[in-house]
This record gives sequence, C-alpha cells and structure tokens, in this order.
Amino acid sequence: MTFKEYIQSARVTSTPRGDYIADTKTLINAGVFPAVDSWADLYGFMMRRRACPEAIEEGRKLWRQYKSKVSEAA
Repeated sequence: MTFKEYIQSARVTSTPRGDYIADTKTLINAGVFPAVDSWADLYGFMMRRRACPEAIEEGRKLWRQYKSKVSEAA
C-alpha cells in the first residue's frame, strides 16, 4: 500500500486530521501530490506548498500511522 492509497482510504472528519486528509485527497485527485517514500519526501512537499504547522503535524502523525500499518502487513 502506498501513502496515496492510505490517504485515499482514510475517512474525512471535522477535525484537523480530517482537514489534512481532505486537502491531500484533493491534491491527489488533481494529480499534483507526488509519490512519497519517506517522511522527508512528504515534509519537503509540504514545505514547498507552505503548509501551516498544524498541517505538518497532522501529516507527520498520518505518516507514522501509515508506516506502522505497512510494517504490520509485512
């Protein structure tokens, strides 16, 4: 499972996490969200897009959850 697939399967809620997921899904659907293979890739993309600190924090949390889920599946 890729990070994009992980985000696409996530549910959007009325929380900061949900806002991050919704924004990221929009970027994926627009074809501008890159393939990310590490937190450094995701962080770099977010910095280039001038993401707010709250979005970066939610991205970091989701990345950790994604990596944990991928590790469990392996």
